Amino acid sequence: MTSSKTIDVEAKKKPKGRPKGYTEAALKKKFKTIADWAKNKCSDREIAERLGISEVTFSTYKNKRAGLRELLTEARKPFVSIAEGSLLKLVEGFYYEEQSEMKDKDGNVSWTTVTKRFSPPQSRAIELFLSRYDPKCRKNMVEDRDYAINKRKLELLEIEQKNKVKMDRLAFLKG
Repeated sequence: MTSSKTIDVEAKKKPKGRPKGYTEAALKKKFKTIADWAKNKCSDREIAERLGISEVTFSTYKNKRAGLRELLTEARKPFVSIAEGSLLKLVEGFYYEEQSEMKDKDGNVSWTTVTKRFSPPQSRAIELFLSRYDPKCRKNMVEDRDYAINKRKLELLEIEQKNKVKMDRLAFLKG
């Protein structure tokens, strides 16, 4: 009788803690699927949801497993090159055509105008480009900006001190 109770108790025991995540082998089996998702423009969050894990856990997997990180990098290379091309376009500035149509009472297009316009280089795009491709230049830009700000602060402090001296003299003369 005691042996049957022991068996029942052992059968009812639950494993302690949360269930283990994907093992290395289980994750490698999913690599092709993950690569397909990444190629179809899925974000890390969407991939994590499809795997049934949290975004933080997926990020941990990427940090600990170089193979997964390389897989995602390779799958997303086409999008990165498109983004870099777009960024370069914003850095250089570009021409584009704007088309407008005039319709008559019946809704038919009576005439069309095409206007050629220029979008000038965008400062934020230039900043991003330099931080990516020339970090030393970017660092110098920030240092120069900080230097100019600090120089202006010192100038303002000097002006404030001169004004304080003038106010003290006026107060002395009035008093």
